[in-house]
Amino acid sequence: IGRSTLYKHYQSKADVLVDIHKDIFEHLFSGLSTSESWFAPEPPSELILFFERSRQLGINPFLLSYKLGSDLDYLISHINFQLTATIEKRLYNSFNDGDSSIPLPILALSISNLYRGLIISWFTNYQSSNVRQFATNIQRMTRALVVEAIGENAT
Repeated sequence: IGRSTLYKHYQSKADVLVDIHKDIFEHLFSGLSTSESWFAPEPPSELILFFERSRQLGINPFLLSYKLGSDLDYLISHINFQLTATIEKRLYNSFNDGDSSIPLPILALSISNLYRGLIISWFTNYQSSNVRQFATNIQRMTRALVVEAIGENAT
């Protein structure tokens, strides 16, 4: 793809990266599409696969962040927004907003912060840890947030 073609569709490199992350998030959360999946004790297979592939590829997305310069703040805020929006959409597809003691947008933001913090920790400190256990810990904490907001019997 040539530069002129790229900039017909995107205003900047950061916009390309935001779009890529949107697709990654859609896939990452595709296993959380029902109330049962949010309450499951085991993590979705997509989450385990995400960590396994990251480890196999030796990816550390933070190594290139210095090359984004002034686009870095834009990129971070838009990626965070996409992550929260993806989770919020999955929650609305799985639950009724009226069933929640915490508004679903606030719950989505909380889960988004949990995922973001732990994924960053994975890339910076925990890549040598057990992938399945790391993903299970994320699912258990996510489940705890959902149970607190919605209750265990809201399936």
